[in-house]
Amino acid sequence: MDAPVDRDRARNLGFLLIITVYVVTATLYAVWTPAWQNPDEPAHFNYIREIWDTRRLPVLQMGDYPHQYLEEIKAAQFPEEMSIAPIRYEFHQPPLYYLLAAPLFGLSEGWPLDAQVLALRLLSVAFGAALLWVSYRLFSLVFPDRPQVVLLATGFAATVPMHVALSAAVNNDTLANLWTAAAIALLLGALRAEQTRNDAALKYWGWAGVAMGLGMLTKTTAYAAIPVALIALIAQARRKPSLRAFAARALVLFGPALVLNLPWYVRNVMTYGGADILGLQRHNAIVLGQPTTAEWLARLGWSGVAKEFIVTTFRSFWAQFGWMGVLIDQRIYQALALLSLVVFLGLLLYLLRVRVNRHLLTPFQWRALGVLGLWLLSTTLLYIWYNVQFVQHQGRYLFPALPAIALAAALGFTETLRPTRARLMALLSTLGIAGSLGLILLTHRAFKTLSLLLGLSALLYIVIWRLGARWTWVWEAGLYLALVGLDLVCLFRFIVPCFAR
Repeated sequence: MDAPVDRDRARNLGFLLIITVYVVTATLYAVWTPAWQNPDEPAHFNYIREIWDTRRLPVLQMGDYPHQYLEEIKAAQFPEEMSIAPIRYEFHQPPLYYLLAAPLFGLSEGWPLDAQVLALRLLSVAFGAALLWVSYRLFSLVFPDRPQVVLLATGFAATVPMHVALSAAVNNDTLANLWTAAAIALLLGALRAEQTRNDAALKYWGWAGVAMGLGMLTKTTAYAAIPVALIALIAQARRKPSLRAFAARALVLFGPALVLNLPWYVRNVMTYGGADILGLQRHNAIVLGQPTTAEWLARLGWSGVAKEFIVTTFRSFWAQFGWMGVLIDQRIYQALALLSLVVFLGLLLYLLRVRVNRHLLTPFQWRALGVLGLWLLSTTLLYIWYNVQFVQHQGRYLFPALPAIALAAALGFTETLRPTRARLMALLSTLGIAGSLGLILLTHRAFKTLSLLLGLSALLYIVIWRLGARWTWVWEAGLYLALVGLDLVCLFRFIVPCFAR
């Protein structure tokens, strides 16, 4: 059997293992996390129930965000005697997820409430599995000759604890992220087809538009794909100048998205008035009591708000559960911070190496990395823009670009496993130990955990350097298994005990 066939089979088997572990882990989160103990879950549930009960899309009205009552019911951990019915502040959301979930709600009518919630959570788990499949195909498209990178990136996307938790909750996030990832993957397919002069290029542009439109009809975070698609379209036009070809691509790309969403825009204008095509103006008017950035600036100043933004974003990207109230051990956050720093430095080293040796990547791979970088940038800017008005320091708003983050992490970590890079990482870790000891002398504060983590990092990279490149797969598998273990620790060591009290 040919080597490429063996490689593809091994990669596919690896993916099946990853997706199986994800489904099991996410199902555990869905089962063991008490009802409503995920962000906004009651409001999403009420949207689904409203559609099923009335056979109409709901209208967001004053009083649908009962701030004081919401704080009281969260503090009481959603006891049975306190109804979730008044919590309806998600009624402005695009309808696709809720329309798909409503029949499942109808099938579960008459079941115990916990069973209804579990059924809807498992629907999200199914969307999460589909998101992993799309991500896997995207990674394979960009790096068909690097199966270990493909599997590590997929494994990373499947094991970020906060993403596992949210993909096992009642919300529209995972479906929106699925459509967005599909749109980006199809855009990359279009660019590759254009490069090979494939007649299917126009079809890829069209399907990318459909996926983008479905994402926009699911959640506004999917709008981050629009500038990415536009820039990809313009870049392609510059490579092959033709007004007619550009117009055809633009029509099949943005036409479906507009057609899919135009009825929703018209409905919102007729319902909320003015130019409120997304219902956001109505939403902003009714969420009285939600903390605003202006209030925080007046109280904490720019430096205080910036610190809170960075720290909370980092923690809530990795693991800050419930309604942002369940944190994990500070030592785990420090380990995750060190891992993040390692993959970031590795990514910089990788980009430097391929920049110096441009032949290491094909022209398509360069364009693909550019698209993925734009995707992450667009998502980050949308997150920052949201925080300009309201305090929403939640790293989950970066998950629409999780495949891009996962691939960057895989490339960065794999780069640090190269023997010459491993030697450099060991040196940097050793210097970090010296720096932490200096901090102890200057501040008289203990940095035992940091020093220990840096010491373990230095020792690990010395071993990696001495063993050579043939053991790379061991360290990649080790990182994946460590993240799977972290998922279980977060659930059974922190989430379950917190809500059992």
